[in-house]
Amino acid sequence: MIQGRNENVPYKGITFHIQTEDRGLANPVIVSTLFYKGMIINEERLSYADILKFDRLNEMIKDLIEELHRKVIFNLKNGLYDEKIRGFVNLLDEETLHNEVLRFFEQELLQGLKQELGIQIGEDTLNSLRKEIKGIGSTLNKETFLSLCALIYKRVEGSCDKEAFKEFIKKWSSTVGKAEKISKEEVKLKELMDHILHKDIADVLGESLTRALIDKVLRELHSSFLHKREAFDIIVQRILNAGIIQKRTTEEWRRQKKSLWTEKYRNILNSSIIHV
Repeated sequence: MIQGRNENVPYKGITFHIQTEDRGLANPVIVSTLFYKGMIINEERLSYADILKFDRLNEMIKDLIEELHRKVIFNLKNGLYDEKIRGFVNLLDEETLHNEVLRFFEQELLQGLKQELGIQIGEDTLNSLRKEIKGIGSTLNKETFLSLCALIYKRVEGSCDKEAFKEFIKKWSSTVGKAEKISKEEVKLKELMDHILHKDIADVLGESLTRALIDKVLRELHSSFLHKREAFDIIVQRILNAGIIQKRTTEEWRRQKKSLWTEKYRNILNSSIIHV
């Protein structure tokens, strides 16, 4: 089986992961998978059953892997998967990318309105709302959030219970207030993960599974714990205890990596490159 390709690809404000791999001679197919946060958006397949008896087969398979990988990147960046992607997340235009309030509205609040209040805003109303949102500021904070909610309520008050909407605002307002602090702590920890252990784990699991595992462990920790020094040790232990790591590595590998990662972490703290 030939080693495949893994690559993170940014598109319209979102980072996607593309993994292209050979399934082996017993199943002579190359599969390129487009992921968003560990979820499969699309798969492209290419059979090479017709070249199994050719000389230089391994070289040909490598070329086919590269060809299919490039094709999926091309398709992504040229909008061929947009319809499928929108089933998972809203794609953003250039203006929205640089406006925190619009981005929050498109990628989070719309989904919250639909799931929690059963409100689905029509496209004409959405376009009108987008224009108004641009006038309340581009930085997301409690003030702009409340202004955003006021604009939305004007459009949906006929189909929404007022008290339910108030509860919705209360819940999401606290989320907005905590978001900046939490995101900074998560960024610090993700920087540490990338700097210290990401490559070692990716050598075992591949890029997409590594990112999914790290994100899962971070999500499981309470936000108030993320700023503490012991957070790194807990994250490392949870990663090493993960079932997929236990299955694919030896006890000796885990012991050595834990020692190595801990030493790197202490060196970073001592040199004050990254403070946690």
